[in-house]
Amino acid sequence: MLEEVRPSWWKRFCCNIGMPVAVLLILNVLQTFLATDDTMHVWRVATWLTLFIMIVVLLLRARFERMEVRRAVMKKMFEKKHGVNPDQSDIVATATPDAYLQLHSHDTRIAHATCCCFPKDVIYNYSTIPGTEEQRLQQEEETEGEVGLVQQAAPKRDLCSCLWNTLRALCCGVCCSCWVQCCGMCAIGQEDREIEKLLDKKQLQVDYITFQPYSEYYPQILALRNAGDNRLSHHWRALSLLSYNLVKILAMCLAALMLVALLKLDP
Repeated sequence: MLEEVRPSWWKRFCCNIGMPVAVLLILNVLQTFLATDDTMHVWRVATWLTLFIMIVVLLLRARFERMEVRRAVMKKMFEKKHGVNPDQSDIVATATPDAYLQLHSHDTRIAHATCCCFPKDVIYNYSTIPGTEEQRLQQEEETEGEVGLVQQAAPKRDLCSCLWNTLRALCCGVCCSCWVQCCGMCAIGQEDREIEKLLDKKQLQVDYITFQPYSEYYPQILALRNAGDNRLSHHWRALSLLSYNLVKILAMCLAALMLVALLKLDP
């Protein structure tokens, strides 16, 4: 959505579903025709090992794709704040978008690791800066007020609340000053919030399988509905890309089942 390039639906289907299913079917066929009683254990180990390797490969592929999305979001944020050609008088903006992404490449890799501990942000002590005494006093007053409210509204603790607080502490920077996260779940939430700020509402109204905007097919469907047009050909041309692909897959499956029935294949 950010780069206005739609990912291939068939490519994602083949990589995430087609390839693993094909590999497992091939292993099953080879095990059925080649395995003997002495080598059955070896084939089972090979099957589990292949399954483990496929899961690792898919996790790594998903990680790289999430990293690309994060880089695209960061690039859009940089261009929105400083412009495509930033003003040279701005020290922060003198860096190019590519240099900015390179500067944050380490954070991007850690944020989207499959399972990792992300370093907790360091809160700077403003009281050490000269001329910020008023800000420090105001911050202390606000903190005292918040602590008082928390103490008054503190609920009674039981086993469930203690277990939840323990789990929450692991994900909130208490464990070695790090956040424990899996599959970049925190980074995905950050990127989702930023994408909502960067894009218009119409750009977000898309089919998340084919990434086709609703505006490309819904007006035609609405026009047919309002006109009371029941002709199949007109409705076929108004189908979305996802519906069109699903109908094709259904037709292919029905054709395959009919072919099996006509050939009278009896396993």
